[in-house]
Amino acid sequence: MTALELVSLLTQAIYVLIFVLVSWIALRRRTRTSVDIALFFGAIATAIVESRIVTTFGLSQGELTTDIVTLLVIAMPYLLLRLVDDFSDVPAVVTRLAEGGLVLSAIAFVVTEGTVPPPILMAVVLYFAALSTYCAVAFVRAGRHSAGVTRRRLQAVAAGTVLLGVAILVAGFAPLLPASLAGLPTGLTQVVALASAVAYFIGFAPPQILRRAWQEPELRGFLRRAASLPRMPDTRSVVGALQDGAGLTLGARAAIGLFDPETNTLRFQDPHGGLPSEIGQSDYLAWRVFETQHAEYYPDAARAHPALASSYRTHGVRSLLIAPISAANQRLGALEAYTDHQPV
Repeated sequence: MTALELVSLLTQAIYVLIFVLVSWIALRRRTRTSVDIALFFGAIATAIVESRIVTTFGLSQGELTTDIVTLLVIAMPYLLLRLVDDFSDVPAVVTRLAEGGLVLSAIAFVVTEGTVPPPILMAVVLYFAALSTYCAVAFVRAGRHSAGVTRRRLQAVAAGTVLLGVAILVAGFAPLLPASLAGLPTGLTQVVALASAVAYFIGFAPPQILRRAWQEPELRGFLRRAASLPRMPDTRSVVGALQDGAGLTLGARAAIGLFDPETNTLRFQDPHGGLPSEIGQSDYLAWRVFETQHAEYYPDAARAHPALASSYRTHGVRSLLIAPISAANQRLGALEAYTDHQPV
């Protein structure tokens, strides 16, 4: 086995492993984001497994099988765009263009017999590269609006997307190079693809030890701030520090509502505009959690509380975690942590 073959095998193994891990998560969570992640890596894993089976057992690749695998590969940029839409808002025109490019690329490959003409191949490669670049930039922007572990994971996903686009671009232009340089794009593609697989693994299926390493600085910072809470001048400052610490640790925006027994309400100091600043006895999600004293996670806040759906969407409240705050038998308030996307 050559070094390039080893790199190729390792790359394929990582992608298949990611598919297995994210599929398990999708079966447990059953959210759109988890399903979209599984679909994206499912397309990659299917192409890898099919190629490995054909190569290992010396089987002939049927025309139908070839078309299916080709269509899965062509669909990868669009599946990636669906992932971007889970973490940010993708303009409708971009979605329509991506769908149009997918359909045209699929038709071009299916109706072409034998070797695909270079102009068609280049058009598909450029479509793939352009859409991958858009997705990478979108992931970077989403990461900038996130914090803590979420930011680091989205940065890794962005890096994996860029590297995957580069690998496809190099592989697509390889047939146009002279024979003397035939080995160069192959080696470069394998190395870049491996780097992409590692980045995706870090972004979508990071080991627990890496998660803890990411969380530790935020947690240490939170504990340092907590030690200074008794010296803060007023309750407002204490609540603000706790909100900031919780948000950084969870990689989300956070708001704390303190219970006022005189008015029987939860008063949120800084709900960031997306949540009511004062909540009384009602069917608000925060009040439900405060009454039951059981933490709840809502992957789609708008669906869980339709009355606030418009406000949630306007202010970027998509997934919502609410936990009660209490001491002994005394109910003190509730903590809300929310993001504009579902968890990675």
